[in-house]
Amino acid sequence: MLTKLQFTKRVAQNIKTIRLREGISQEELADRAQLYRTYVGHIEKGRYSPSGYVLYKLIKALNIDPKELLS
Repeated sequence: MLTKLQFTKRVAQNIKTIRLREGISQEELADRAQLYRTYVGHIEKGRYSPSGYVLYKLIKALNIDPKELLS
């Protein structure tokens, strides 16, 4: 089982990797997910651990399977 810090870092890395693969900016992802760009940046750097609802919004904004974000 992952610690909270390990989970946060893994999600952060996956969000950034997927976002870059899709060729979208943090600002565009934030707009799609209805979040602040700075918040998306903090999530990608592992500074914030997103809530379940924020993860849901990011998954929908990136149009991905939840397993992809959490693997």
